[in-house]
Amino acid sequence: MCSDGLSDVISPEESIRMLEEYMSSLPPDEYKYNWDPQEAANMLASRARKLWSNNAHIDDITVCVIKLKDAEKSLFLE
Repeated sequence: MCSDGLSDVISPEESIRMLEEYMSSLPPDEYKYNWDPQEAANMLASRARKLWSNNAHIDDITVCVIKLKDAEKSLFLE
């Protein structure tokens, strides 16, 4: 979930690509199970902030990444 402070400068497809890159940069076990949603949200917000710095104003940026399942069998990336 995010405010338009993110979605105005980063498309949903780009957000997903960035999250996939973040997760694939982790060690194999963390990739599926121990990734940090706060770290992922901070990464997206930081990128949006950099993109806004090229404009006359900076919109408020709110990002919430929700980890749907934290167990041995993840809902995704299996």
